[in-house]
Amino acid sequence: MSTEKEIAILLKDTLQADAEFTAVMDDKVFPLYGSQGVSYPFVVYRINDAEPISKDGGESYGVDIMLCFDESKYSACLDFKNVVRGILSSTPFSFERSEVAVDEETESIVCTMEYSIINF
Repeated sequence: MSTEKEIAILLKDTLQADAEFTAVMDDKVFPLYGSQGVSYPFVVYRINDAEPISKDGGESYGVDIMLCFDESKYSACLDFKNVVRGILSSTPFSFERSEVAVDEETESIVCTMEYSIINF
């Protein structure tokens, strides 16, 4: 059974192993929030608490990935969302939904992608 830490490592390693991903994001992948002063674009992720899904001890973890782009890069954010979906399509991460919005505090474009991953 995997822990939140192991899931976070799997996610980060999977994304950063892809050349198309690193060509845009470099190594700017952060847990929970972006580092102070980091330039756009960057990725923030969160591993949510496990939820039991079976009597055999199976659990499902929610995984949120936030793609953060400069306010003028809406189209680039939409394109990159599809890049991330492609990267994660052949992994244990299961796509649930996505949403693009403006973060009014930072005036940036943020695409939140929701995934789940199941452990037994």
